[in-house]
Amino acid sequence: MILLEQLHTKLQYQAKIFAWLLEIPELIAAGLFARGVYNFANFSAAEQSLRHEYSKNNLHAIFEHDTLKYIFIGEVDDDELIDELHKEIEVMSARILSLNLIEKPQLQIISAIYKSMGLLDESRFIVNTGAEFQLNWKPYFSTLTDPTEVLYADLLVHTRTFRLVASKYPLSKLSYDNISTYLSRRLKQDSNLHKATLGAERNKIEKHKNWLQNNLKSAFGDVLQNGSETPAFYHIRRKRYLVFGFMLPTGKAKKINTELPKLNLLVKNTKEFQKYIIKVEQQSLVFEAHRISTSYANHEVLTDMQIEQKKILMSHTDASNDWFALKGTRFSVGFRPIKVKEAV
Repeated sequence: MILLEQLHTKLQYQAKIFAWLLEIPELIAAGLFARGVYNFANFSAAEQSLRHEYSKNNLHAIFEHDTLKYIFIGEVDDDELIDELHKEIEVMSARILSLNLIEKPQLQIISAIYKSMGLLDESRFIVNTGAEFQLNWKPYFSTLTDPTEVLYADLLVHTRTFRLVASKYPLSKLSYDNISTYLSRRLKQDSNLHKATLGAERNKIEKHKNWLQNNLKSAFGDVLQNGSETPAFYHIRRKRYLVFGFMLPTGKAKKINTELPKLNLLVKNTKEFQKYIIKVEQQSLVFEAHRISTSYANHEVLTDMQIEQKKILMSHTDASNDWFALKGTRFSVGFRPIKVKEAV
């Protein structure tokens, strides 16, 4: 049985953690947390409302309250509460910023809210897909001697279809020379197939080799570091792969008949660069998103990274030329291998 005093103590503790994370005085943090997260005029008002709701119908009244219900995260079966928090947290952080009492990046405030509420993974922007999320990996090329050299799998992010392309690389030493040599030796077509069949894919295979290496250079630099900066492999059927992913064009996505796994990832409408660690079956990929800025004349103002992403990642035969649109805002987005130092 949860006691009212336990919830009151938890409210105070959340405000203290929030103060510590943002390195601001506890009195200011308490007011910001009450105003931003629980939508009260100040911390005393939040405390009074907590007691008032309890007096009406004990814990049930608190649980039914529009904002006080979030205090039950970590106390009950809270999946639904956490889903609602994901959708509301941008509004919460915006309320805090609108008070002009602190100058902190919005993503840092969002992270601090999550952590103050005991959601450690969410505070680090880690997305756990769960046991029901299954990627259906298929051969990308049909003419290779070994069709498992290049695989692909489709999934949904919000309502858009994305494609992950996985390239096998079993060697332990990562270098562009080694990758180039490996791809040249292993991406061989089956000579027993008809010439017309081979010809239809030959050019795509060559483009894939260049596309993979260019993406690695874009994401990890002109020299592949063998240490904390090196890309970590993604294991598929006990083989090691390098995985990149992009959004599919709407027309191509509509031709996919199978039901796709949906990634429960909510990109935040903030100007700051966003990096999410996606954990699939105890493995990780990185999903990156960066809002497209516009000038006063409504022209796109792209960063060097966004220009490079358009030129390289989105140059794939299957990739959409459009930016990822969300609530009227556009983002550059993509999946890449996780670095060793990013793995958690």
